[in-house]
Amino acid sequence: SHPIFHTSPGPQPREGMKEHHHHLSQVSPKVDRFFERTFDKLEIAKPDNLEESLQGCRVMIASTHRSHVDYFLLGNLLHHLGVDNIRFAAGDNLMNFPYLGKRFRNWGAYAVERDRANSRNYLVDLCMKTASMLEEKDSILVFPEMGRSYKGSMLEMKQVILTAAILVQARRPQEKVVYLPAAISYERLPELSWFDILLTGKKWRKPENSTAKRLIGSVLYFGADLVAIGKFYHSWRFGKAYGSTYVDFGKPVPVPQIVDFTADYNSSAPGEFWAYRAGAKKVSAFLFEQLQSLYRVLPGHVLGKALATGAKTRSDAERHAAQIMDSLRTGNRNIRTLQGHSPEQIVTAGTRQLAYDKAIALSGDRFVVKRSTIVDYYAAALG
Repeated sequence: SHPIFHTSPGPQPREGMKEHHHHLSQVSPKVDRFFERTFDKLEIAKPDNLEESLQGCRVMIASTHRSHVDYFLLGNLLHHLGVDNIRFAAGDNLMNFPYLGKRFRNWGAYAVERDRANSRNYLVDLCMKTASMLEEKDSILVFPEMGRSYKGSMLEMKQVILTAAILVQARRPQEKVVYLPAAISYERLPELSWFDILLTGKKWRKPENSTAKRLIGSVLYFGADLVAIGKFYHSWRFGKAYGSTYVDFGKPVPVPQIVDFTADYNSSAPGEFWAYRAGAKKVSAFLFEQLQSLYRVLPGHVLGKALATGAKTRSDAERHAAQIMDSLRTGNRNIRTLQGHSPEQIVTAGTRQLAYDKAIALSGDRFVVKRSTIVDYYAAALG
């Protein structure tokens, strides 16, 4: 269930590693043991010869984003795949965590300041900073939704950091710059039960509110994450596992496969960042489809969709599940975990998944929805 952990050469120092990757390399064995104790199963799916195909490339990894755990899980797996000198584009809310934020910076994280996301100058500077790191042979791990999805659906891909790979390819046409798509799907998302409190805090932190309300909002916003991640971090001590987690990698995609560097270039733009806006839009649309198709559909998603579309009983849910599966098969979705399972088996497994989050209960043959926001979260992943 942890194939990369057992088949890779392990976290041995490699030539060309920078200081931040040495820090990550040193902590990697502990991260391996932690995830092995914390998840019942960690399944990684990747193209054949992925490691070899990344050699000699400048790599930007673009992943779905559902949890703060994404950074540590994916960063550690990439290290095992031989991707060195990883820099993590991380929200400043994570970077400001006590203790953890400092450690995260030591491992290569750099901040994305969400409060400045409306500043054009800041966004251009962020892109140029990222491009410089790529040119310096860092590998960039970015979550192009630019934040976790609190509703369960894929968010619009933001183009700012994605543009950095285009600029580096334009500056270095003789080199190979690639996007590596990845998706992470959790059976038991650590923060899910705390999203309601977090979102209340986010609303109260807005500048138009009073100082007291903003202060309480900050406590709720950061506190919800701290409690959720704290419980996750210590769960193994109490014999509590977080179910199955799935990481699916796509094939590396060279930038010129998406962007036409002649047709997509605007010579009258005020700078190189703006000159490739057409190409950045293409990359954004391409990666949205890639990540959507890689994201692993689990039984809880199917049952959530069934309940959100009117199922009241187990038999209702099973009929809905059969229809949903037909739609998923024709919609280029990742249903490998559900293959070979009957609607009855999917509903049974989905019931366990949603009941774990105290989102539903069964009263005889009827479902009782206790937390509709969690049911809707799972349903939204299917659109």
